Amino acid sequence: MEYILSIRGQIACMCIILYIVSTYYSSKRINSLSHKLFSALLVLSVVNLIFDMVTVYTVNHVDTVPLPVNRICHVIFVGSMAAVLYVVFMYVYTIAYKGKEFKKYWLIPLIIAVAAVALLPFGYEESPYGNYSSGQFLTVAFISAYTYFFLIVFILIKKRKSLEKKMVQAVLVAIISLLTVTVIQGIFKSLLITHIGLTIINVALFYTLESPDAMLIELLAHERKNAENANRAKSLFLAQMSHEIRTPINAVLGMNEMILRETDNEDIREYALNIGESGRTLLALINSILD
Repeated sequence: MEYILSIRGQIACMCIILYIVSTYYSSKRINSLSHKLFSALLVLSVVNLIFDMVTVYTVNHVDTVPLPVNRICHVIFVGSMAAVLYVVFMYVYTIAYKGKEFKKYWLIPLIIAVAAVALLPFGYEESPYGNYSSGQFLTVAFISAYTYFFLIVFILIKKRKSLEKKMVQAVLVAIISLLTVTVIQGIFKSLLITHIGLTIINVALFYTLESPDAMLIELLAHERKNAENANRAKSLFLAQMSHEIRTPINAVLGMNEMILRETDNEDIREYALNIGESGRTLLALINSILD
């Protein structure tokens, strides 16, 4: 049956994403927000593929799988797909607007998508190739989820001049592929190929922005920046210490010279000579350290 072929395709996509996961987590990277979001994308992708396979099975065994179980599986499947689009949107936003805070209302489409699958009437259709989910719950969920698609496109257009070309290309390829796959599945409902679009998103981002080579370049740039900051801090420290330490020592030596000139007491002169000798020795040591 066709749904068996779909499960095989999902398994193949799962293997690809698991390869990306193993490669991604085996390389060093900066602990930045964008990398955390990509990690979340990988986790959500694995969850989505698992429940994509589960829902294909449950919807084709409605006689043996209880309806509440079928619905819960669909809530997780569609909810994780909406969450994937949300995370991709946040990923693009983080890169485009560095340091700008997220808005809580951006979660609304995700909440609507999950609520639609959880609350609206659940339905499915039978075909010679296997059963597939359908109905108002899916329509509302996917319209809500694809709000993030248009937000991503808006950001890419608005910030196109400040973003790297490869970043814009990778994200456009990813989301257009997902949209194309979704449209094709909407026309041919028994195909069940959303997993292909999901895999393309991960592959497009991994082999451009999140690849080990990109991580190494970013890490080297980060280390160079840290080294430059450390060098500037050292120079500033030396400049300040050179002034702050030498000035009071010179003041002490100067006052000591005045004591030597003005006193006739032999004991005081001896003390002052010792102070002068020790002060000059200390100043020489400090000059050597600072130099």
